[in-house]
Amino acid sequence: MATVFKDEQHLYRCIGEFIKKISMHEEIGPKYKYCGLIIKYQFDNPASEITIDAKNICQENGYFKVYCGKSDLEPDLTLVMEADIAHRCWSGSLDMITALTRRQIVARGPVHIFMRMLPSLKKPSRSIYKQHLKEIEFQGD
Repeated sequence: MATVFKDEQHLYRCIGEFIKKISMHEEIGPKYKYCGLIIKYQFDNPASEITIDAKNICQENGYFKVYCGKSDLEPDLTLVMEADIAHRCWSGSLDMITALTRRQIVARGPVHIFMRMLPSLKKPSRSIYKQHLKEIEFQGD
């Protein structure tokens, strides 16, 4: 099965670095921080993880800390999906709420908190993701 991402490092360069950018975004960063959750994105194809820590104080630049790869943090919310589904959601070709209802994304934990902030994140996140892919000269769909 062909996938958008060549390997784990390619996914971290595309999605991980994008999430680090939104951690510093003045509109999006505070919304994640306000939810106060540790969110783990668990991907297949390639097998990988990205964890957002919006619960603890961030000592670096940004509103929350981003971990690419395994993390010892205990997530409040885990979102399990194929990596291609994440790419499609962030790029705007698939609505995340639709993916959740179709079980293309399986959520474990208080997904209602996450879903409340999704509508306000869609537009700015998608444009930032698309711009990020251009900046890194992403080759894919």
